[in-house]
Amino acid sequence: MSGELSLPVGLDRQAFMGRVRAALARPDLPQADVPPPEIDESVARLVSPRDDLVALFCQRAQEAGMVVHSTTSAALGADLAAVIEALAPRAACVSVAEGSLLDTALDGLRRIGCEAIDWRAKDGLEAHYDADLGVTDVFAAVAESGSLVLTSDAVHSRGTFLVPPVHLALVPARAIVPDLLDLLAFPRGRTPAELPAALVLVTGPSKTADIEGILITGVHGPREVHVLVIRDAV
Repeated sequence: MSGELSLPVGLDRQAFMGRVRAALARPDLPQADVPPPEIDESVARLVSPRDDLVALFCQRAQEAGMVVHSTTSAALGADLAAVIEALAPRAACVSVAEGSLLDTALDGLRRIGCEAIDWRAKDGLEAHYDADLGVTDVFAAVAESGSLVLTSDAVHSRGTFLVPPVHLALVPARAIVPDLLDLLAFPRGRTPAELPAALVLVTGPSKTADIEGILITGVHGPREVHVLVIRDAV
């Protein structure tokens, strides 16, 4: 069955919508071809693109329960290895796009003798249950809420940020957007058809509470979320 609305024969859209407005006694309902009103950004936005998005993201991510680390492009290799060493994983899954960031992540694991599980060659999602750590890059990050925006595709598994007990996200400064209004326009130049089929917003570690309101962390996802922000990656 098609989900498309079919109009009765001989009835055009304007006439149909006119009948709907009349039945609702709402002649003020907007016409289908009238453009939406302009958004008053002073009311709709709490964060401006002119704000210090890196500082705000770090603040909000910490408030949401994430552990935030900061580095620069020059110090990324050493700082990433230090963060991973402190977490002391025995094995890790990595979902990072091909390139220098992936090379740096894998090198950081090798420095401390941590096994890098190739989830694409080892039973896909099941492989993540052998990992203590999931390392990902991000599609974007939202400064207003301190959220990580993650997706899944040929090189990004949804299991990497969901199954291991600890998640480490690598966040270049250029990936941080002010708020959700900017998210779907990021990266610039992508058409809606080029956006991922699904996006997941992660704001802090997994949490749930029973009927008595007792908060439990790490039930439906990682108990710890670490973020390594690369401040000069613009």
